Amino acid sequence: MTAMNGEIFTHSSRENCSTSSAKFDGDYRWTSIFNSLESVGLENNQISSIHPKAFAASKKIKLLNLYSNHLHYLPNNVFKYIPRLQFLLLGLNQILNINTYTFAGLESLTDLDMPMNNLSKLPSNAFQNLPKLKILDLAMNKIASISTQAFTGLEELDFLNLAGNMLTDIQESTFASLKKLEMLVLDNNELESLTAGMLVGLKNLRELYVSNNRLKELPRNTFKHVPRLTKLALNSNHLKSIDGEALTHFVCPVCTELSMAYLHGNPLVCDCKLTSLLQWLSSSQVKAFPGAVLRCWEPAEHRGKELKSLQRSQLKCLA
Repeated sequence: MTAMNGEIFTHSSRENCSTSSAKFDGDYRWTSIFNSLESVGLENNQISSIHPKAFAASKKIKLLNLYSNHLHYLPNNVFKYIPRLQFLLLGLNQILNINTYTFAGLESLTDLDMPMNNLSKLPSNAFQNLPKLKILDLAMNKIASISTQAFTGLEELDFLNLAGNMLTDIQESTFASLKKLEMLVLDNNELESLTAGMLVGLKNLRELYVSNNRLKELPRNTFKHVPRLTKLALNSNHLKSIDGEALTHFVCPVCTELSMAYLHGNPLVCDCKLTSLLQWLSSSQVKAFPGAVLRCWEPAEHRGKELKSLQRSQLKCLA
């Protein structure tokens, strides 16, 4: 254990370095410790700020863990001295914003974890300096708006987690640049609609999670831009009707069929508008959430009944 100007650092045999200091201040002579390290662990401390040159002697680092500190902001270009960095963990801080220069120089980064911060928006080109990024976790922030250019440059991204934010709407083509995205998580937001325009460009998407939102309807063409979709979660929304045609992929050379669909927890009105859904459920081999069934909320004569237990003739058109 080494102490420098009140800063305490631990250099373990696992090539990690930890500190209990409040700042990475202007006196960064100690950064020579990082010269030979590939993994630096600074998690669970009380770091409130980082000097712009804190990592000036850190060119070999591949993993940097700053999880669970008191960071409110990140200086522009602070990571440019770590060109080999692959994993950056910034979760459980209080980071308020990011911009084009926040992650400058991180051409090798593959995993960026920023859950449980205070981000309220994602501006244009926020991640444009991360050409190799595959995993982006922004869950449990306070994100209410996303620029349509926010994800520009993320050509290799295959996992995006936006769960637990404050999104009420997502503009058309926001995800259009994410050509290789395979999993998109939007659970626990306040989305009131899910449209085909939101999913433009996601031709390789396989898993889509939009549970615990405020979806009121599902247009028939919603999934026309995601031909490879196999897993879908729409449970616990405000859907009164679900068109079975929306869940049937259009005929095309690369189209697949859903293998898992979570639709439970919606206040379904079991009338003639659900005929196509009943037909789809009867013919599909799709797996539902274990132990969960689709039940009717209205009309009163069907309340609590399992949809699959009804005959098509029982689904009457309501005035």
